[in-house]
Amino acid sequence: MHDPATRRALDQALQLARECHDRHRLLKPFEAMAVACKDGHSTETLYSIARNAAFATGGDVDIVLKHLEHAWPDFA
Repeated sequence: MHDPATRRALDQALQLARECHDRHRLLKPFEAMAVACKDGHSTETLYSIARNAAFATGGDVDIVLKHLEHAWPDFA
């Protein structure tokens, strides 16, 4: 990966995904739909993590999401 912004986004997203997983706050897509109205504020999906990291750094959300899905296939 040659884009520094996307590299920073990916590093940030991988760290947040690990933290969310360890705290049982990382949801699978179907779980996210089920809790969207109730507890959606305290949980994350790989997409929300990728989106937020890419927005914060100016990185490419698609590349970040692809890497997160590779690292966390059970949550893709």
